[in-house]
Order: sequence, then structure tokens, then C-alpha cells
Amino acid sequence: MKVSVCVVAYNHGRYIGDCLASVVGQQVDADLEILVGDDCSTDETRRIMGGYAEKFPRLVHPVFHPKNIGGTRNYQVLIAKAEGNYIAHLDGDDYWLPGKLAEQIAFLENNPNCVAVYANAIVVSDSGERMGRFNGVLPQQFDLNYLVREGNFLNGSSLVYRARCRDPILQLQGDALDFHFHILLAGQGALGYVNRDLAAYRRRSATSTISANLGFVLELYWKAILCAQSKGADQGALLQCVQGFVQNVVRFAAARGALREAWRWGDRIIKECPLVSWPMLLRFVLMLPFSVGGRVLRRLARRIFKGGPEILYDR
Repeated sequence: MKVSVCVVAYNHGRYIGDCLASVVGQQVDADLEILVGDDCSTDETRRIMGGYAEKFPRLVHPVFHPKNIGGTRNYQVLIAKAEGNYIAHLDGDDYWLPGKLAEQIAFLENNPNCVAVYANAIVVSDSGERMGRFNGVLPQQFDLNYLVREGNFLNGSSLVYRARCRDPILQLQGDALDFHFHILLAGQGALGYVNRDLAAYRRRSATSTISANLGFVLELYWKAILCAQSKGADQGALLQCVQGFVQNVVRFAAARGALREAWRWGDRIIKECPLVSWPMLLRFVLMLPFSVGGRVLRRLARRIFKGGPEILYDR
């Protein structure tokens, strides 16, 4: 058995050392290859990657792109080179906790109906201070409809999947979010989940796409929703996902003082997703205060009655 770890990096000089150290330190009963793709970084990322390749020449294989090709294409190049039976994804500003790979490979070996498996993660700040957890408790297995209904709640750097399922990701055109990858995998079988902290997610790092360009993220999120529609997600799941998307569009437009932008999005959504109508969009918007209020109340209840850590994606 062989596992290919695909690490995507761009200007991750502050983080890539911790990232690669966490992979090299994994104890797993399988051959391991670590493919690290650098998207023409301008900081110390390449030098640090080169140092790891020199120290672990049979394990770490850097891929240096001569020009910037974007995160999605960088990842596609890596998974096309991967020789393992399983592919593990990791962003260069995140890292893994001990035992991560072994536990997830065992899960996939014991659950042949699952095409991929995810795990919970601790959430850390840009400087590495612990802030909370990525998820609450989730089902051990779920399908495409559950994923679409609940939205983008999975930690991409915890993902391990069967290499035979990579083709839809390789065929993607243009940029894509991790959510899009999750949908493409769920279109091929069940997704598994390990309810333990096996990775660390760095929230709002200096290179975070969400922090830098929320408008771009919304475009890619809508692209993922349309993919779910094409994969046969049921109507109820799609409408629940569209509701959350519309509410995010309105919040983003209101924060920028650009409500006409929300109107343009509404027109586009109706044209591209026949399930949705203007009255339905209006209802989604009117429900926004209740959606936000519900999240706030859940967080307060957790702090008061449970005293547990903050949960980034509470589903």
C-alpha cells in the first residue's frame, strides 16, 4: 500500500516547515510519498521545501512551478503525479497531528463503501495559538445530500481519498474551492468522518483566500452548488444550500454598501438554478436575522452550559 500526500503551497514560508514536519513525522504502515507544489512563491517557501527534500530525498518531492498557476491547478498537477492507492490533501499553512494518517487509512480499509474520509481539526490563529475546534460531532458516514444541505463544513486539510476517485477533480476547469472537491467525491460514494482532532487549521492566515477576496470565494461557492445540482443532489438539499449562499451574498453586499450586487446575484441564481424563484429568494433574505441569531444563541449556550471550545463550523 502507498499513500501520496499532496501539499499545496504559496508564500507559506512562515508555516511550511511546521506543515512538512507534521507529515514526515506520521507513523503509518504504508509507503509514503510527499509531493509539495510551490506556486512560484516569493518568500522563503522554496528554500524550506528544498531543505526538506535534501534531508528526506526518498520521501519529499518538491514541484517548483516557474510561474503562478493558481491553487487549483497546482493541486491538480500534484494529484496527477501521485502514485499512491490513497491521496491525502494538505494546505501549506495547516499541519497534521500525530496518528492522523494511520487512523484515516484504517477507516478507509474497514469501510470500502466510503470513497473519502475527513476528520475534525483544532483551529489555530496565524501565530499558532489555539482558538477552538473546526466541527462539533458529525455522523461517521454521510452522502451527497447531507453535504450539500449542511454546506462547506469539512476541513480540506483532513481529507484522504481513494486515488481511483481523482479523475473528476483532474477534469475541473478553472479555480475551485475545497467544497467543490468534496462534492465531486460525494458524487462517487459515501464520505466518512473521524470525530477526533487529527489536523490543525490556521484561521485567517496571511495567505487565506477567504480573508483576501470574499467576492471570489462566493463565485467559486456558486460554481460548487451548480456542480452539486448536476450530480443529482435532491431539491431540499439544494434549496437549503442556496439559502445559506444567498444570506452570505446579502451580508457581504450590505457590508460593502453594494446592495445592487445582491440584486445581480439574485437574477443570476434564478437563471442558473431553476429550482429558485424571486419569492423564494425574498424568503431566504427575510430569514437571515433568524439564521444569524440561531448561531449566536448556540455559541452562547455552549459557553454557558458546556464550557467547551469555540466551534468554527457548527452543524
